[in-house]
Amino acid sequence: MPASSPKDRFHAIFIHRVPPHLSSKEFENKVEAWMDEYVQLAAVKKNIVKAEMWFQEKSLDEHVGLLRFAPPAPAVIVNMVQTETLDHMREMLMDRELIRLCDRGKEFHFQDGASALSVDIMAKTDFVVPQNTARIMAIFKAPRHVTLEDYSVKFHRCWDECFSLPEVKKNRVKYDAWEQNNAISDCLPRLGHTAPEPMIIGTAECESLDNIVDDWKEPQLQQLVHKAIDDPTFNLAAEMFAFKVVTKLDRA
Repeated sequence: MPASSPKDRFHAIFIHRVPPHLSSKEFENKVEAWMDEYVQLAAVKKNIVKAEMWFQEKSLDEHVGLLRFAPPAPAVIVNMVQTETLDHMREMLMDRELIRLCDRGKEFHFQDGASALSVDIMAKTDFVVPQNTARIMAIFKAPRHVTLEDYSVKFHRCWDECFSLPEVKKNRVKYDAWEQNNAISDCLPRLGHTAPEPMIIGTAECESLDNIVDDWKEPQLQQLVHKAIDDPTFNLAAEMFAFKVVTKLDRA
């Protein structure tokens, strides 16, 4: 979890994917321009504590194969927003100006293939890392034949086993799980979003990407992950990438 995201606040994540008619750079520019307008809305200034954009980077793509994961899709852009309470988030999401801004986003397929969800954040390790740190995100989607509840149990059991390994602990990587909830699901259709696929978001922070690559090279961790991938009742799969943070609003 980015160090700027305290767990006692309410969080929502909006994951956007580049549409086929735009280049990655064109889409990034359009989403960032949209966010620049978003943070100027009165309802946003009133209710939002922090708004960030997470831009996908390619620096880990060549290493995800260590865990038997495929390289991520290009141009995944994440907008993360924090409020002090759920009520603040819902007031912002139901604002008419925001709804109009989202309607304009349809012109460049802003919502196509997007996932919008609110989350509960669970710390999996508790290391303190520097402010200027390397960051990683992983999107774990539950397979269709497994409920999110059952998937969550297996996911946390697997993660807890991985992070209890001494060789993993020594690399001092801070891991968090962002667990999907339904607190804002009724607000999202007004903004042009469909219900998201069941998923858990994983984030990691470390001094250097070398720390997390060293984790992935650990044979015992690889064995645990590969076992979860091959388990037909789990089918662990992840879209995993490094990202950089651009802060658009900060009233923390």
